[in-house]
Amino acid sequence: MKYKVVVILLISLVFISSCTYKNNSNSISTEKIQEEYSITEEEETVDDREIIDGWYLDGYIINDKNENVAFYVPYYVKKKGVEYYTIDSEENAKQEQELVADNKPSGTEFKKGAAQFYRNIHSQPIIENGKVVDIPKVDIVWQDKAEYLFSNIGYSNESTGFDYSTYMTIKRQYSVIKSDVVAFSVALYEETMPIGEGIEISIYGIPYEYAKQQLGENFIYTMEDEENFSENIHYNYTEFDKVCSGRIKDTGVYYIDLSDEDTDEMYWNYYVVLGFDDNTIKYYDVSGSYGYNITNQSEYEAWKEQNKDKFLN
Repeated sequence: MKYKVVVILLISLVFISSCTYKNNSNSISTEKIQEEYSITEEEETVDDREIIDGWYLDGYIINDKNENVAFYVPYYVKKKGVEYYTIDSEENAKQEQELVADNKPSGTEFKKGAAQFYRNIHSQPIIENGKVVDIPKVDIVWQDKAEYLFSNIGYSNESTGFDYSTYMTIKRQYSVIKSDVVAFSVALYEETMPIGEGIEISIYGIPYEYAKQQLGENFIYTMEDEENFSENIHYNYTEFDKVCSGRIKDTGVYYIDLSDEDTDEMYWNYYVVLGFDDNTIKYYDVSGSYGYNITNQSEYEAWKEQNKDKFLN
């Protein structure tokens, strides 16, 4: 039987950042950022949940000591099309399905399994006597700021089960699943959190020739090979072409147009890098999980012209 194994590049990083939060709990340093955090709204409850200085209790997560600890979310005014993280997995799944339709440009159709970029920082407030007294500074490593834009699917005739060492050493043949347009959801929680100059999002094209030199002509390689390749990308991406970029200061939905045929033939995948002031931004969600293919060029071009301020360029 032929087994199909789906592997997203940097899968271990995605798992760490979006599933357990154990990495985040380890990375909080003792250094504190002395700033005042205030909420512009005077509401004391949201959906029957108590607000504490602009934060509400979303639920509980398990930390590294196997303890249940409170997980707080900043107060926000929900905007259409924006993905806001919650620890409720069912709510997250429902939200993603709705956003596929909400963020769809005219003249396109959803490309399942294409864009798979997601980064977040979820700093937690220190609450004493019903007041937020501080928000610890999170030590951010480079993996938390960068990732590939499109997913990479691997196929193998061998079953890996749950043996990590075997999983890492089996060779698979990979192919990148691309789309013409990618929608980015950016939640900055500016109603509660200071955001400074916002987030700079830069997209770099990884040349096919570079990828072939590192991973092989037919893209048959192991996850160990991929990890080495990812490290090389991190230290060399500035030598690649910057395809587009933009500074985002408002929560909303933004777009990347990669439909140019020459661009598609030049680049194996794209590397997304986030830039921001670590001392200012302490809570955000950026999700580029919405890829679309153009089905009606004239209809899409008309829509793009009307929404040109939402595109990275």
